[in-house]
Amino acid sequence: MAKMGRYIAGRLVQGLVTLLIVTSIIFILFEAMPGDPIDKFRANPTTTAADIARLEHLYGLDDPVYVRYFRFLGNMFTLQFGDSYSKGAPVLDLI
Repeated sequence: MAKMGRYIAGRLVQGLVTLLIVTSIIFILFEAMPGDPIDKFRANPTTTAADIARLEHLYGLDDPVYVRYFRFLGNMFTLQFGDSYSKGAPVLDLI
């Protein structure tokens, strides 16, 4: 019975490591994509630098990468996917 417990514990650790690797790859891919959600506002000539700074702070784009990563993990595990940039509705409702 002890062997089964060790096996299950080992599989749980492997699963957690795999989940961490997959979520890290997803986060890195999203960070590597060109542009960000406020690019459409930057293209608008009437948008001021203060407006851009406010939007960056609102979306957390002015935070360091490690803060955004841990926020990403926390939001993913609590199913808090935020609001859709295009629809303005919660993403979980759209899914």
